[in-house]
Amino acid sequence: MSPPMWALRVAEWVLPALLWSDTMMEDMIAYTEVSFIPVLLLIGVAIPFLISWSRCFLEKSEADKASARADGSEAGSYETGVLGGNGANAILGAFVTIGVPGMICHTFGIVQDMGSMVLLGLGTAILVGWMGDKVIFRLIESKRNGAKAAEARTASASTETKKE
Repeated sequence: MSPPMWALRVAEWVLPALLWSDTMMEDMIAYTEVSFIPVLLLIGVAIPFLISWSRCFLEKSEADKASARADGSEAGSYETGVLGGNGANAILGAFVTIGVPGMICHTFGIVQDMGSMVLLGLGTAILVGWMGDKVIFRLIESKRNGAKAAEARTASASTETKKE
C-alpha cells in the first residue's frame, strides 16, 4: 500500500480515537487531564529523541569506523537526514505520550495522579524512542529509494529514446 493511502488510513482512525468525547470532560485531552500535559510533553519529547539520537549516533559511528578500516578513508559525519528523523521521532513521541497514558488509565480504571501518569508516560516514551525511529527511518529510506528508482527510470527512458 502506498504512503498516501497509509496516511489516509491513519487519519481515519486517529481522529475518532482522540475524540471519544462521550466520557471526556473539557479539561482533558485524549483522556489525559490537562494538568499532566506539561510533564508528559517533556517526557515525550526528551526521551524518544535521546534514545533515537544515541542509537543512531552509535550505529553510525560504528559503521563509519568499520568502513574507514576497510577502505582506509576518513569516517563520515552524522547526516542531517538522520537528525531530522530523530526530531520526527521526538514529535511522534510527544503526541503519543500525551494520549496513551490517559487512554490506559481510562480503560483500566486507574486514578490519574502524578506517579501513574509519569510511569505510564515513561513507558510509552521509551517504547516510542526504541521502535519509532525504526518506522521513521524505514519511511525515509523508502522515500530515498523511490526517488532513486524514479531517477533511474527517467535516465533509462532518455537513453532508450536516444537509441531510437
